[in-house]
Amino acid sequence: MIQDVVHYVAERKPGFLWSSLAKSEDGLTVVNIEAISDAADVELFFSDPVFLEKFNRLDTVSTSEFHTYTVGDLVLPKVAV
Repeated sequence: MIQDVVHYVAERKPGFLWSSLAKSEDGLTVVNIEAISDAADVELFFSDPVFLEKFNRLDTVSTSEFHTYTVGDLVLPKVAV
């Protein structure tokens, strides 16, 4: 279900840059880390009634929290893999 939300945004919202969906080994937790061009884009996403309907459907199958973050430290390997 979260994939539907992410694909909707990726296909329609110009502020979308990328998303990484990760599922825990036990299958109980899914995390979506999403990069957008500007925090103001969040308001644009949530002002879209179709997006809001899709996002709210997540509450019927899970609990979720929505947060915005700023990257404070990006750690890359010293040696190319």
